[in-house]
Amino acid sequence: MSEEHDHGEEEHSIIGQKEYTQFIYHFNYFSAYAIISALYCIPTIIINLKMIYYYLRKHKTLCQNNLHPELFRQFLIMQTLCLFHVFITFIVNRIPNTGWMTAWCASSKPERLLKVLVFLYSGIIYSKYFSIILFCVMRPLAFIIEVVINPFVVITIIIINVSIALFEFFDDFLFHVYLVRPYSIDAQAHVITCYFYFTHPIFKKKVMSVVRVKSVTTN
Repeated sequence: MSEEHDHGEEEHSIIGQKEYTQFIYHFNYFSAYAIISALYCIPTIIINLKMIYYYLRKHKTLCQNNLHPELFRQFLIMQTLCLFHVFITFIVNRIPNTGWMTAWCASSKPERLLKVLVFLYSGIIYSKYFSIILFCVMRPLAFIIEVVINPFVVITIIIINVSIALFEFFDDFLFHVYLVRPYSIDAQAHVITCYFYFTHPIFKKKVMSVVRVKSVTTN
């Protein structure tokens, strides 16, 4: 039985097969999608780094600015893990789908590397889901201890994030959800980060208005 199983795996393997070792890469739809999705990652990375820098520099005074430090820290962890999910998806799915690595994989036999990548892929996904759940749990706790924060921004983020996460959980059952899944992964990392950054008042530049008062003397 095991010999038949091993023989079946060899039949479906691309390693050593001439048509794959001599595969010539051509630019295709998957390459265009990988490039475009990589380009719109850049603003999110910059914004996320700016928020992390802001937290490290002013985490002691966040409560004074209507932003709970623990909640904000968990939000940064959650969104950073979402970015890591995007990065590992590039390495495991999007770049291999282009065909750019086909000849190398067929000739180099990178079994150990692939096992490590699959392990990292699963670890990052489960860590991301755990961080989302933890963020949703921490939010009502912040209400209990009477922490003041903009409720509309946080509730909207929770609804969007959990909804997108649910789409990913059911990707094995619904085909149309599976088609949306790559965009939902990007949405978790990009849309929510940018939405929070551009809507929360703490990241908006304060405009100082100067009022000139002119004294009038009457005789």
